Amino acid sequence: MSIPTNDSKTILVIDDHPSVLIVLKAMLEGGLCNVLLANDAESALRLAQTNDLDIDLILTDITMPDSSGRDLADRILAVRPGVKVLFMAAFVDSEVVRIKLLERVGGLLPEPFTKGGLVECIREKLAVSLGRSTNAKTMNAGA
Repeated sequence: MSIPTNDSKTILVIDDHPSVLIVLKAMLEGGLCNVLLANDAESALRLAQTNDLDIDLILTDITMPDSSGRDLADRILAVRPGVKVLFMAAFVDSEVVRIKLLERVGGLLPEPFTKGGLVECIREKLAVSLGRSTNAKTMNAGA
């Protein structure tokens, strides 16, 4: 499965678990996208502040030891206002939290998810950036 776009897209994947980063990179490799990895907020911010990198989407865990995914997304959006954001979350304990996330940035990918589900959610997020109509919603990424 690939992420079909007119040009190559770059996805910054942020998670504090190295094994999760390895799995996500393997899921996304081979598509028409470049994958950058960061295992903490500071590494992600350094990548986001690098002027010679185009970043189209960040895929971040909602909870990390050094920063929440929401705070990290806000910090990245401050330096890259056009980047799309997709949160990953194993536990979204409240519909209110889910709605607030969707209102702010438009994407929540519930864990666990399949490769196909991940790719489809990314396609939907990138379609929004390409001007195609996609409503903000919780992405359905199950098996």
